[in-house]
Amino acid sequence: MSQDYTRRRDLFVDAHFADPDASLHSLICDGRSIGLLPPEGEAVHESAPSLEECLEKGAALAQERLGSHALRLLELAPEWLADRRGDLSTLLWLAKHQEGESLSVGAFVFGLAHRLLKQGQSRETAGLMRFLCSTDFDFGQLYAEPGLAYGFFRPREPNPFVWKILQHVNDRALRFPDLELDSIKVLELGCGIGNDALGFLGHDRVAGYVGTDLSPEALSLLGQRAAPVREQRPTLSLETRAGDFSSFLSDLAGRQGHGIGLVYSYSSLHYFSSEELREIFHRVKLLLEPGLGLFAFGIKGEGSIWDGQGVPLYRPDVWINCDGQSRWFPSRDAIVALTDRMGFELRLHEWYEHWGYSEDGEKDLFHYVICSPRR
Repeated sequence: MSQDYTRRRDLFVDAHFADPDASLHSLICDGRSIGLLPPEGEAVHESAPSLEECLEKGAALAQERLGSHALRLLELAPEWLADRRGDLSTLLWLAKHQEGESLSVGAFVFGLAHRLLKQGQSRETAGLMRFLCSTDFDFGQLYAEPGLAYGFFRPREPNPFVWKILQHVNDRALRFPDLELDSIKVLELGCGIGNDALGFLGHDRVAGYVGTDLSPEALSLLGQRAAPVREQRPTLSLETRAGDFSSFLSDLAGRQGHGIGLVYSYSSLHYFSSEELREIFHRVKLLLEPGLGLFAFGIKGEGSIWDGQGVPLYRPDVWINCDGQSRWFPSRDAIVALTDRMGFELRLHEWYEHWGYSEDGEKDLFHYVICSPRR
C-alpha cells in the first residue's frame, strides 16, 4: 500500500462521499478505461499511451458523464486552485454537492487533470495523477530516480539537528547526574542510508541505535557505512529494519528492555495524514519513559521549498507535490498544538534555515523540535 493511501481516502471522506472506498475503486476503474493505468494484475507496458493521450480520453469522459454545473466547475477549477486559494478537497465537495451520488469521480478528476495539462501544468498534473491513481506505486522507487533533486542515496554530513540533540543529551546528563543519563539508545524513523545515523553512532553518549526505513537498499548501505564505527566501538548495538513506522513502534513497545531513550525523525513526518500522525505520536509516547524519554524531529515548515508547489490538497498547508507525494507544511502554532494535544512537553522548538537540503542552492525551513511525554 502506498504512503499516500490514507490521505487519498481521507480526501473523499472530507468531501462527504458516502462510500470513499467505492469512489476510489470507481476512479481506478476509469483510470484503466482511459489507459492511464494498466489492466488489473498487469505491469505498465513500454508502449503505454502518454499522459496527454490518456487525458484526452478523460476529457471526453467528462463531457459524456458530467452535468452542466460540474462542467462549469471544471472550467473554473484551474483558477480556483492556483489563484483563488481553493483546494482539491473543497473542489470535490462542491462537485459532489452539485451532482449528488451520481457524480462520476473519474470523469471529474480526469476532466480536471486535462484542463491543468492544457494550461501548461504538466508536472503538477503528473503529480496529481500519481497521488490519486497510483495506488500500488512503490515510493521507494523515487529513491533511485536520478532526475529528482533530493537524492535519497546521496551521502552527506549529518543534519545540524543531530548535533543540537546530542548537545541536549549531554547537557541533561551533566545537569542531572542522579538520573543516570550517561548513555542513550536511539531509534531513527526514516533513517535512509545513515547520514544522521553516523552522527549518533560516533557519539560517546549513544550506546545503541535502531534504524527503520521503507528502502531495504538504503538500510544495506547504512550497514556498510556504519561498519568502521562498529569496529572502533565493539560494544555499540546496531539494528535495522525495513518497514513502516507505526508497525515498528508497536513491535518495539512490546519488547521487554528495548531501552529506547530517544526517537528521532528528520523530514519524514510531513508525509503522514492527521490520523497516522496521531498514531505515531501515541506509539512513541508508549515507547518512551515519561519526563525522560526524548522525541526529536525535524519537519519541513510553512514557507519550505515545496510548500505551495503542485496542487493544494487542503489549504493552507497540505500539498500534492510534483513527485505525487502529499506533504504537510505546518506553522509554528500547528506544531505547538500537535505536541500539546498528544501529551508531550516541548524542550526545544526552533526554526532552522537548511540550505540545499532538498534542492541545491535553495532554502528549506525546518521546525527543530525536542519534546518528552508528560509525566
